[in-house]
Amino acid sequence: MRTRSLLTDCNGIGLIEVLVSVAILATGIIAIYRPMLGAMSALNYIDSRSEANRLLSEYMWQSKSDFKEKGASDAGSRSETLMGRERMYTLKKKVILIEDDPEFYKVDYKIVWNVGGQQKVLRRAGYISEGKKKAES
Repeated sequence: MRTRSLLTDCNGIGLIEVLVSVAILATGIIAIYRPMLGAMSALNYIDSRSEANRLLSEYMWQSKSDFKEKGASDAGSRSETLMGRERMYTLKKKVILIEDDPEFYKVDYKIVWNVGGQQKVLRRAGYISEGKKKAES
């Protein structure tokens, strides 16, 4: 009859058990960090888009007041580089005279930046008048 203890029959952990444990651990880590990295990427994009939106809004208001001061001499295309908190933004502005009404101009704005190696674009259009009053007869 055998009187040996169960502990003395144990030879240790085998290589297969270690490999299975490591595979399960790696799968768990990937399952946890993959959504977190995706969320961080989305948050980075939202932050940069919010900043681009703010810069574009400020530029549009400034552009409107410049147009009121300079008039039609501010018409045409222009490209500028704006510095945000963490990245550079390229802003393109195009002022087009509306043929039906020579007092109004259409202004197309486009701001471009890079996030995660991808180029992102935000576009807006607005209308500006020279503000000249027509002579009443």
